[in-house]
Amino acid sequence: MVTIMPKRNYYGLFTEREYTVLKLRAQGLTQRKVAEILGVSRTTVSALERSAMRKVALAEKTLSIFRELYSKVVFTISPGVKLAEIPALILRKADELGIKLRGDFTYIYSQLRYRVGVKRPILDREVEVIIYKDGSFEILPTETIATRSDQNVNAPVSKDKNTSTAKWTGRDLNPGPPPCEGGALPG
Repeated sequence: MVTIMPKRNYYGLFTEREYTVLKLRAQGLTQRKVAEILGVSRTTVSALERSAMRKVALAEKTLSIFRELYSKVVFTISPGVKLAEIPALILRKADELGIKLRGDFTYIYSQLRYRVGVKRPILDREVEVIIYKDGSFEILPTETIATRSDQNVNAPVSKDKNTSTAKWTGRDLNPGPPPCEGGALPG
């Protein structure tokens, strides 16, 4: 005799209850109101939300590490570098690697300003730059990057005190081909 299991709804890493809590919270409801709707305590809603957010953080760290494995170069830019110098630095490094970067000065600058949240003319936090073999790139605040055992992958970009140019001091990575269908990188 074959037992047919009811079809389960999947929500990625979330349980159905975690998904429901996040969906209601995203609509602007308080934890107390969500608890009323679901017929549970506010403490239960808080625990479900906390569990879901831990899963989100772990997924972000996992993706970051995966993408780093299939990148061409990864480097860190330290605080204190002029924002207007960073796009040229990234474009120059891509050129050195023979990679046509998918973005120009304006696009890179906007990534720094809006995605990373840099509002001042001088970089006020450490950022990590990942350049992929296909020319795509990411600029991420290092506080969102997972702590890695191979810390020398994140070499700093330092500012030369005698000139206004930044120096790249990272290292190139030479991984094998990505395990994705058609050679496309995720994301």
